[in-house]
Amino acid sequence: MLMKISFRMKILLPVVVSVVIAFLLTGIASYRAVNRETVIIAQNDVRNMTYRYGHLIKSYVEQALSTSFALSASAEAMSANGGAIERKKVADMLKKAVEDNPTLFDAWIVWEPDMFDGQDEELDGSGTSGTGENGQFAPFAVRLGGVVRLAAAGGMYESDWSSDWYQKPFQSGKPNIGEPITRNIGDETVTSVSIGVPFTVNGKTAGVAGVDISVELFDELLSGVSVYESGYTFMLSHNYTVLVHPVLEIVGSRARLA
Repeated sequence: MLMKISFRMKILLPVVVSVVIAFLLTGIASYRAVNRETVIIAQNDVRNMTYRYGHLIKSYVEQALSTSFALSASAEAMSANGGAIERKKVADMLKKAVEDNPTLFDAWIVWEPDMFDGQDEELDGSGTSGTGENGQFAPFAVRLGGVVRLAAAGGMYESDWSSDWYQKPFQSGKPNIGEPITRNIGDETVTSVSIGVPFTVNGKTAGVAGVDISVELFDELLSGVSVYESGYTFMLSHNYTVLVHPVLEIVGSRARLA
């Protein structure tokens, strides 16, 4: 009996081993196929998510750019009328533009000295809305603490990068979307992206109009995005500055690309 069993085992063993190996190979192949399919599905999900949020962010920037062009065209038309519109009305128009668009942090129009109504000297120190140092008309509407306030823009003529928001579009004569900068405005520290569009009077660049978008807007949009269990979202500027990232310490630094 033992010999018969042993003989049968000798016959069956190769078959059993072959079947086991076949099952193992089939299992490995199936695992690889499923794993590969899972990776492809995950990649497609992330790609679609990137497109979706990318288009949404793009729409915010395009809307801000459109508003900047509209403000620039209005500034050019008002300049052509020789300052027929009162400064206060212009400042109120800016305030309404920010109030009506919750995605904007601020809006501004800066006229070069005496390029709005020729009354800079007379209005210097008058406290008229949007009238700054030496009477220069530079109305600025900014959202602080949930309330839109009026002030006069400043820092247009600094010798470093801090005046790029104004000098780049003014000097180039072309629209400009700047790198994010961090500023102290009132009691708040804000990182924002400036979009500026120059305008002309009699063929001469007379100033720049534009808006700012707070980086906080993008942070609020992306912070709630869940990428499976361990993934996260981040956002870079065109110069690879980190705008949004779950590790707050690296926001504002340059990204290292492999």
